[in-house]
Amino acid sequence: MAAETFQSLQAAIVALLVAVPLLDRRAVRRLIDAPERRVAYYRASIGLEWLLAAAAVALTRAECLVPLRREAADISWLLGSGTARGVAATIVILFFALALLPGLRTALHPGLGKKYAAAYRQSAGDVAVIFPETSAELRWFAVLATTAGICEEILFRGFLFLFFVNGPLHLSWTVTLLLTSLLFGWNHLYQGVGGILSSAVAGLGFGVAYLLTGDLLVPILLHTVVDLQAVLLFRQQRPGRRTK
Repeated sequence: MAAETFQSLQAAIVALLVAVPLLDRRAVRRLIDAPERRVAYYRASIGLEWLLAAAAVALTRAECLVPLRREAADISWLLGSGTARGVAATIVILFFALALLPGLRTALHPGLGKKYAAAYRQSAGDVAVIFPETSAELRWFAVLATTAGICEEILFRGFLFLFFVNGPLHLSWTVTLLLTSLLFGWNHLYQGVGGILSSAVAGLGFGVAYLLTGDLLVPILLHTVVDLQAVLLFRQQRPGRRTK
């Protein structure tokens, strides 16, 4: 297959990453009137994310999974000195430590889980419809959280970093970091403006961790743990209803 065809197919994935959040937002709105379809929504989201991630891996010949090749001169503000690396690493560690604080506190004091879960639901507003209510839904929600941690990092860090830096646009690493973070925020359109902004900041953290280490496994692990934290919190509610 010609290089131009590969680039066209890769551009199609980028276009899908821009378009899918619009469809996802519509699907979430439908859940408000039909919350019994929550598991179906989880399954559809899981399938779509794995399909897109598999396509990204295939079209980059798995290059999006291998250690990132970048030079200090490419991102001097981040990799130019040991001090810069140390400061950036410290900020990333503190950021994710704070993000994981509810889960850590709940692990030590299980009774806090219900309070955090209630706060999550209240702050989410209508979007809380995606949160699990039953044991069956909680299991599928855990699969969705794990899928998001793996597939979204393959797409937004592994694939998009390669596409924007090495593709037809030839963007700098810094611009790519900012652009992929914004796209990651856009991917959470269903959460509203607040969700877009907070997700973009989280995407910036995942991206800096990726650039610092060059290893996609690092943001994958961070993302997966952050998302699974919600499973821990909602588990404290001990959902009891059964769904088929």
